Amino acid sequence: MKKFIFVTALLGSSVYAAEIELNNVVFRSGEFGIEPIIELSISNNTQNEVVAFKAGLTCLDAFGDVAFTLNITDRSANIPPRARVTGAWKPNMFSDAGKIVLSNDAKNFSCSFEDIQVVLK
Repeated sequence: MKKFIFVTALLGSSVYAAEIELNNVVFRSGEFGIEPIIELSISNNTQNEVVAFKAGLTCLDAFGDVAFTLNITDRSANIPPRARVTGAWKPNMFSDAGKIVLSNDAKNFSCSFEDIQVVLK
């Protein structure tokens, strides 16, 4: 799984909680329709910079059943205080998540973060 552009920073203390919030998820295919892309809009709800985070992204289908879960790690998120950013992840096209995104079967999904770990500066 690959993520687009973010810059590295010095690490501070690590905390577990909802310092970050998942605002929106967009599923799309990339070049030639063979590259699954999951775009996440994420808010930093603290007065400190979020240097890094990891979380489980769980997506439920229209019936409320778990369609897939991805472990998301951003080791250099650098989200400013009270800011909202968008990041993109590319799951393997042969994984369950990749197949669902490529088949356009995820448009009615509801996604959320679980087991969030955040590093603040």
